[in-house]
Amino acid sequence: MSDLSGSVRNLLAAIADVLDVPDPALDRADESAHRFLVDERIQLVRGIVGDVLAGKAINGLGWEADYLRRRATARPVTYRTLDQAVDEAQVSTASALVAEPVPRSACEACGSTRGPLAPDPSGARYTSGEPVLACATGCAAGADGPEAGE
Repeated sequence: MSDLSGSVRNLLAAIADVLDVPDPALDRADESAHRFLVDERIQLVRGIVGDVLAGKAINGLGWEADYLRRRATARPVTYRTLDQAVDEAQVSTASALVAEPVPRSACEACGSTRGPLAPDPSGARYTSGEPVLACATGCAAGADGPEAGE
């Protein structure tokens, strides 16, 4: 719309910015902090709009827009956002997949599931605490297998 003045556009943009808060993570504390912040900002916007409509915005619309932005900056988002939680979950999942193999019932060296299998002589363990397994005898990995040092 071209019939809005620059100062009105600026105030509307400030209102949109102040009310645009990220969604909280799916945690009661984060949801509560989000709700509190949204309620606080709604009250702030209501006060500004009420002053403008009542003709009490004596410093002008530009000042009101700047005031809204200053107040929002003074009270930033402090809760964990949904995007942060998703990113944390992706990093956690990715690092678990890359950094630590899933415990399995197979020889770590040759992949044999036939057995007999025993805990690896090195004492290696997965982060879950389960022992890494190795062939107890005759590992197909040969001299490079876990029992080469026995």
